[in-house]
Amino acid sequence: MAKTPLHCQHCGRTFTPRWPPGDAELLCAACGGPLAEAPPAQAPPPDRDIFRGRTVGGAVLKKRLALRPGHALYRGRHTGLKVNARARVFPAESADQDIVHVERLFRRVAALRDIRNLHVVALLDIGRLADCYFIVTEDVPASLQAVLDGGAPLRVAKALPILEGALRGLAALERAGICHGDLRPEAVLLDYDGAARLDIPGPPSLAALNGLFLTDAGTVTGPALYLAPERALDERRADIRSDLYALGAILYHMLTGRPPFEAATAQQVMRRHVESPTPDPRQVRPRLPGPVCEFTARLMAKDPDGRPAGPEAALEELFECVQALRAARQWRGPVPGEAPKSDLRRRAGWALAATLLIVAAAVPFVLLHRHKKQEKPVAPPHHRTMLLLQSERLAPDVLPDREAAAIKALLDYRLSFLPELDPADLDSVERLLGATGNLERARQEMGATDILAVSHGQGLGRRNWGFIFVHHGKEGWSVHKKASVPHGEGDWSAIEEAVRDLLAEAARRLEVEPADGSDVLLGVDAGAWAALAEALAAEREDRWSDALAALDGAAPDRPPLALLRALCAAVNGARTTGSFGPVADLPRDGLPPEMAALADTLAAVGAGDLAVAQESFGSYLARFPGSARGYHLLGLWRLHAQDSAGEGLLAFRHAARLDPGYLPAAHACVDLLRQHRPDDLEAFLEEFEEAAADGETARAVRRRAEEPGAQ
Repeated sequence: MAKTPLHCQHCGRTFTPRWPPGDAELLCAACGGPLAEAPPAQAPPPDRDIFRGRTVGGAVLKKRLALRPGHALYRGRHTGLKVNARARVFPAESADQDIVHVERLFRRVAALRDIRNLHVVALLDIGRLADCYFIVTEDVPASLQAVLDGGAPLRVAKALPILEGALRGLAALERAGICHGDLRPEAVLLDYDGAARLDIPGPPSLAALNGLFLTDAGTVTGPALYLAPERALDERRADIRSDLYALGAILYHMLTGRPPFEAATAQQVMRRHVESPTPDPRQVRPRLPGPVCEFTARLMAKDPDGRPAGPEAALEELFECVQALRAARQWRGPVPGEAPKSDLRRRAGWALAATLLIVAAAVPFVLLHRHKKQEKPVAPPHHRTMLLLQSERLAPDVLPDREAAAIKALLDYRLSFLPELDPADLDSVERLLGATGNLERARQEMGATDILAVSHGQGLGRRNWGFIFVHHGKEGWSVHKKASVPHGEGDWSAIEEAVRDLLAEAARRLEVEPADGSDVLLGVDAGAWAALAEALAAEREDRWSDALAALDGAAPDRPPLALLRALCAAVNGARTTGSFGPVADLPRDGLPPEMAALADTLAAVGAGDLAVAQESFGSYLARFPGSARGYHLLGLWRLHAQDSAGEGLLAFRHAARLDPGYLPAAHACVDLLRQHRPDDLEAFLEEFEEAAADGETARAVRRRAEEPGAQ
């Protein structure tokens, strides 16, 4: 029997519902307005589409696919990339009324730029114009909701592969440190071959969460239909297992043709998720296989601890379910995960194309992995490694500068246990990226064989970090790790452990042997890493007193901080008093090779034995000939301990050539040349200006040379 048509009291659209009972409180899926049997008393405002034909995020909006409360969905053509794109456009007038939700949504979506996965849509652009916010992704032709709008349940052999793709996409989100938060059939997209891909992650707005919406097809949608009990009670209790519950509810819908719980209002539906027993799909389809129904119930367990631990665990249980079906001869077709090779090649090619699109669209710091067919080259003695720190431009306060410097210091420290990886300085990489505008070109120009990238995103009271090491070559591969830590300068042991494990796995694949002590964790908090970064920056800028002040009280018993404190004290003492003081016993356990060698040299210099110091410098600089710090220390020792300005100048000039950005060496050259060889000063300044990559550094050194009282 046909249902009575319902009319939106705001926009005037007419709907013919197929579910639920007539007393349900339904809202318009297009505008969120209330529905009633009678047409609206006043004529609705004209439907003005001011965005059709506009260029938003590089895409020309050609067709409006759907209206939703607060935003519209368009299909368009990206003019620069020459591909179809899908754009969500949020008019500023409505977005500003719920700006907290919009900002949360955009921060979550921005994390997509860190994800390269066949089962998650690729983000092409995101941002704001004068009259709208926008999110532009690759175009995926259909959604699971459109399939379910037909009303009939899906065959098990069709439902489980869709679930598999959704679980793989969810696993990719988990590796990036985020939950989806708004899984429902509209968020499960279907590619041309039927492969499932997750749409942009939530969270849903409060208005969407508290409403049931009637679509043009006459079906009811809304986040409440698939909401985990803990998310309904308290969003702060939700985690990745809450997304598994939502996928279980979606699986129930696929198998039965209806959501697991139905009621007149969203609040009543949510209450049933919390209080009612988990329904058995066999109550609707009695002939459904037992293993499938048991797996559905497992995903929809009321207690999160009763569900799989995460998407990867759920995939394993799904495979076991299919194996049980095959053993009972209730499954025909491939086991999930056993895609045909031709299909894998085609989908892998699309994943590569999507990555290229994102790089071209200037989404910052996206990893690019290219698999080239070429003869395997002889492995070089060093693997040049580019370090990228990915940040969310929409929320510049998400990662304070102090915390960014801290993560950079931690990464540099862990990389120093693998000197064969030869990390490129983060600032140099960013300058090259800014000049080339292309990550792959920057990698080639830098001669990098590997990329180590770090991404981050905000969680509930925590910051989620993702780490990926990508190796380029004939056999390209990548390694992923993640960590979650409290906001602020709390314990970063989890981050250090994740980076250690990531680099250990990368070293194993590269057949590189980590140095002794690489398994030792410092276990210091973010404040100590930030202090280390601040001290290192002050050292490079020739501010030794500031470096000592930064280290004051910061984990004095940890080897790298104790070593840097001893170095700063030694240099500061030599420059102010002309002599080196004794160095207390430095902790050595867990020091990387270069730091351990520097500790030996500092101890020899502090002891005052010229022969031992000479031998120690020789050993240290022979092992690490590129150390500008080592040659600067040698210059100070030659100048003050041996009273030889000429040999000191030679060491300082060599340090300045090795690293023009290391200002202590350049300043020392200027001071000695002014005092002993003033006629050679201008030649040195010109040589330094040619070598310095940063014009401001060269100008700073020239200003020092022109200061009357420079020492």
